[in-house]
Amino acid sequence: MQISQLKEIVDSIRKQTPRGWILMSPNSIGEVLVTASFARSLVEKTGYPITLCVRPEHKAMVEALYPNRFTAVVAMDMELMRSF
Repeated sequence: MQISQLKEIVDSIRKQTPRGWILMSPNSIGEVLVTASFARSLVEKTGYPITLCVRPEHKAMVEALYPNRFTAVVAMDMELMRSF
């Protein structure tokens, strides 16, 4: 994947949140749950919202267990997140 393609993807994510954190959790659901559990504290300390990128099969669980915690939960393939 070329740098220009990665930049386009980041720009599309940032359109949802002009200024904020973009966290990527490409591995296990355990990693996703740990990331999600610390999200509220990160927002409170920094004042910036969070966009969370997860594998497609994890998106629904995150939205169900952590409603209103993230500005957006974006489904991305594991290989794409690891490219970053």
